[in-house]
Amino acid sequence: MSTRDYSNYRGLFDLMMTLVPPPDLLIYLRASVPTLVIQIQKRGREYENSIRIDYLQGLNERYEAWFADYPSGNKIALDVDQLKFEEKPEDLSLVINRLDAQINGLCSMARRTGKSSSKMSVHIWTAGSVRSLMRCIAGEVRLRR
Repeated sequence: MSTRDYSNYRGLFDLMMTLVPPPDLLIYLRASVPTLVIQIQKRGREYENSIRIDYLQGLNERYEAWFADYPSGNKIALDVDQLKFEEKPEDLSLVINRLDAQINGLCSMARRTGKSSSKMSVHIWTAGSVRSLMRCIAGEVRLRR
């Protein structure tokens, strides 16, 4: 990603953050470039076939720098190179347990501050597969009920 594009995206993000409160928990699905390429190939979207490796590398570096400096609340990074939550139930359990620990901490903080836990917001920024994570977690939550 060029510096110009990054500046444009960053300006848009900064504007949006003046209009919307930041999430109570930011989830970053961290993935290496080889993992990103595999996920792109799995999706099979023709327009993604022309994405260059150096672009993905630069994008990952920008995500990492932005996540490291994120000042607006709690955050958690999940390494999707290691956690294969789509295929391995034990990895999904690990993810759910880590998120549960973060959220329970947030909910107890919410009770102290008077913020309803139903009003807690969680945003996912990804270099990995958001939809897969959400499908797996939604399925797990349905199973636990």
